[in-house]
Amino acid sequence: MSNRTEILFVELRAIIDSDREHPLIERKAWLNLTDDAVRAKAARHLCALCNSGGGWLILGAADEGGLCESNAELEATSTQDAINDIVAKYLDPPFHCERHIVAWDDHLRVCHAYRVPPHGATPVCAKRDGPHKSGKPQGISTATHYVRSTKPASVPIVSSSDWKPLIDRCVTHQREELIASISGLLSGASEVEDIDALAEFADWSLNKWSEAQPVTEWTTAAKQNHSALTFRLLSKHEDTIKPISIGSIRTARESARDRSNNETGNMFVSSFELNAGSPSPASIRIFNGSEVIVRNHVHNDGEYFGQPYIWALSPAGLGSSVRILDEDRPEILHAAQNRGGPGYWNYGEQFSPRWQAARAFKFLRFIHYISEAFSDANQVEVEVRFNGLTGREIKNPTIGSYSYPRVALESERTLALKFPLSRLSSIVGTSDVTAELLNPVFRLFEGFEIGSDYAQSVFKR
Repeated sequence: MSNRTEILFVELRAIIDSDREHPLIERKAWLNLTDDAVRAKAARHLCALCNSGGGWLILGAADEGGLCESNAELEATSTQDAINDIVAKYLDPPFHCERHIVAWDDHLRVCHAYRVPPHGATPVCAKRDGPHKSGKPQGISTATHYVRSTKPASVPIVSSSDWKPLIDRCVTHQREELIASISGLLSGASEVEDIDALAEFADWSLNKWSEAQPVTEWTTAAKQNHSALTFRLLSKHEDTIKPISIGSIRTARESARDRSNNETGNMFVSSFELNAGSPSPASIRIFNGSEVIVRNHVHNDGEYFGQPYIWALSPAGLGSSVRILDEDRPEILHAAQNRGGPGYWNYGEQFSPRWQAARAFKFLRFIHYISEAFSDANQVEVEVRFNGLTGREIKNPTIGSYSYPRVALESERTLALKFPLSRLSSIVGTSDVTAELLNPVFRLFEGFEIGSDYAQSVFKR
């Protein structure tokens, strides 16, 4: 059997354990990917998921939730290359799928989750038939575009209503890339000088974070080891935007959450998620006399949730997400130590460029989508705050290391940038801003930096 990359991602395991059907998730038992008819059927699902904005093909999962019976022989042939060979053979334009092997606590039960990316400016089409039986192609038919139905199922497009969302995404993709290219030439990001309103909302959110901590400690002291990402939408002339209603901001949050998740997957929980398990739903709090939606997902009766966080979202175009440093999550430690040995990963000692870039990238995509709810939003201020960096070393939760240990000597770093929202309209533009936001933090680790290409590679995961 090929070498396993055992990634214990809570989000994916929750998807697999659940019996809830979702149009962007295709569950299958282990498939014989050496069989031409099976490969053709898999190509249809991959085409449909890509044309529907991206999703997951999960092998080794039962329809009713959980895992199906293990099959070592089929598991061994279910490689990333096998899936991408199917894409190359049957689909045009081709795209790249990333495989994640999801292990359960006993490290014996696994399934394979393939992240299918969203299509670009051109929809994906079948370029050849599947093998013929009784004169008819099996699995997939040439010159056919497939999408996901609500059933869920992978079906050919047969009506104008099926075409519309696909065409809309293609047009949006082309428009966003053009706008981003022009904006990138005309406007760069500048450090914010007048950040009182932005900083005040960040302070208020951090106070809510501190108040929410129980007597018991997280794996590290959560009051001292956390990050906070905050944004403020502005008008074209950098004035306060017109507020919307509480109901409208709730709807906008759900839409922005879903759209950013569809682009980036559920590997990294959205900054504005509504996870199950909290004792109460999101509540209404007051900031400077105005209502704010606040989600407290820190603990239940003194027992921390797996990913403690608090977020706040204002109808006036302000938003903040405070959470623990993901490097200190138990499941990350267990996965990293399982791969690199007992001493490879320890609480409070690592800082992962991959995890931090992924979180910032997803946060920025959320801003892009939620800004559409504000008719006069044109600019945005974004602030990042990190606490608890002293003594941490740059490292990712995968085997391997950098050329030499890079350790932070400072505990805190805060930076705020202001830039046109159009810079977030494409993946490339969002990657550029991700690097600009995080590099002042990464440089505390003996000058370490990432480029836009690194942020973009994290997105492709």
